[in-house]
Amino acid sequence: MKKTAILISVLVMLVSLAACTDNTTEDENDKPLVMTTLFPHYDFATALGGDYVEVEYLLPPGMSAHSYEPSPQGVIRISGADLLIYTGDMMEPWVEDIVVGSGASETLELLDLSQDVDLIELGESEEEHVEEEHDDHDHGDDDVDPHYWTDPLNAIKMIESIEKSLLDLVDDEDAKADIQTNADAYIADLNTYHEAVLQAVENSAHDTIMHGGHNAFGYFTYRYGLEYITPYQGFSTDSEPTPGALSTMVDTMETHNVDTLFAETLIDPKVAEAIAEETGARILYLNTAGNVSKEALEADVTFLDMMNENLETLKEGLDYSDPE
Repeated sequence: MKKTAILISVLVMLVSLAACTDNTTEDENDKPLVMTTLFPHYDFATALGGDYVEVEYLLPPGMSAHSYEPSPQGVIRISGADLLIYTGDMMEPWVEDIVVGSGASETLELLDLSQDVDLIELGESEEEHVEEEHDDHDHGDDDVDPHYWTDPLNAIKMIESIEKSLLDLVDDEDAKADIQTNADAYIADLNTYHEAVLQAVENSAHDTIMHGGHNAFGYFTYRYGLEYITPYQGFSTDSEPTPGALSTMVDTMETHNVDTLFAETLIDPKVAEAIAEETGARILYLNTAGNVSKEALEADVTFLDMMNENLETLKEGLDYSDPE
């Protein structure tokens, strides 16, 4: 806490100095500057904004979003932006602690994308999630699942929120029209993906995802009525499953003769590999899409590219049969 207070004090001075001496964002580039924390936010803002906004991605490729915190230089860069798009306090507590605390947000618009989605708490059932009203945001941040973008209908809500914010940033009517057109196109693609998942689940022999990666697919499995079993209890990539949880998962897989275990890209697969060694299961890899590798970013891989790749992996793992 003391360390955070000292950092904020330093940042207040640095941000104030930057505000007095650096107007390059406005002088050299008349495009609004949008900073984004996770890959879905970056991809959505880039697709919607096109050539009308400058979008920057804060999270270093390959790094876990759960452990990221911007450097003082990063906070100064954020302070010169017009808009910061982030996941919420449960994923980026530094926005409140550092960005707001340093005074960097006085001229910066903040878009918390969690405000427009229904959040799932640890141990919450599908029925409780579906019935929950999201008006009060009374969740404890440590118990809230931040991976809401894995549900494509939540991704649509995110796009709608980003669309509204981008429309407020641009004055040109042609720009506004293009942003709306881009949003409509992305939403149509997500609806197509949603229908494809529904069709895949309906025509698969299995409805259980045995996952050896961190607890990141709750929203997806809730949406499509899939059972989701993971030895992880928390939502951070830093959490570790207990020996008892690992033993229970191995027993479950052996009892039901499960031969497929899902893991995830960008995360050390040591837990999945240990489970696979005990059960003889094959490992198939899913992508949470919270971040990307450097190679994928340079190759302009999109959020939908990752989701469609996940769908093909799920078809294989759940033993999908084409009805045609």
